Amino acid sequence: MDGLELLKKDWKKQDDSLPKLSYNDIYSMILKKSSSIVRSIFIISVLEFVLWASLEVILRMSDTYGRIKMVGMETIFYHSLCTVL
Repeated sequence: MDGLELLKKDWKKQDDSLPKLSYNDIYSMILKKSSSIVRSIFIISVLEFVLWASLEVILRMSDTYGRIKMVGMETIFYHSLCTVL
């Protein structure tokens, strides 16, 4: 007997013990998983935006931005923040 035939036999034996899921059950599981992943990505994106925007505001309010401007690096600083945002 072929090895493949043995595997087919075992698979058919296991088929009875496995739970039967309908299309709606599978769809709801997939939808739940994908929506939680999208929600996580959205929350991380919002937190990242808030972090970099608050860093920009804090540096502009402090003396650090004045020193950056005095050295002439404000365009580099601005472009590096824009690429991150």
